[in-house]
This record gives sequence, C-alpha cells and structure tokens, in this order.
Amino acid sequence: MNSMFGCYVEDNADDIILIRIYGQGTEILINREEELEAFSLLSAAGCAPPLYCTFNNGMAYGFFPGIPLDSESVQDPNIQ
Repeated sequence: MNSMFGCYVEDNADDIILIRIYGQGTEILINREEELEAFSLLSAAGCAPPLYCTFNNGMAYGFFPGIPLDSESVQDPNIQ
C-alpha cells in the first residue's frame, strides 16, 4: 500500500504538494515507468496536476481541488 503526505504553507491548502511513497511490492501490480509516462502526458494536457519530481520510491505532484464523482454524477451530461 502506498503512503501519501500533503504539505502546504500556513493556511493555504490550495498550494498543497502531495508526496506519494510507493508501497513495498506495489511494482508487481503497477509498471512505474508507464505510470510516470501517463501522468506526465495527462499533466501536460492539463488533465492532471503538475508533476514536480520523482525519486526511487515515489513522486511529488500538485493537487486539483474538487469533489469525487459518484455513479450518479458521472451520468450527468453537464459534467465535463
């Protein structure tokens, strides 16, 4: 299981940076090179937050505030 940490200055959680530490053995399920390539492409297209850095056992990236979609809202034609 991955570990996730969020860091921000003072009361400005809008500028949070997420740090994800890969869990032991998770590379069996997830190809980290492909994940990084997909994340980078999505970030460049504005569909994922900015990727700030990667390291041997994790990555640091920005955060998009919002509300998770549920089974009802995902069917709403007004949500893009």
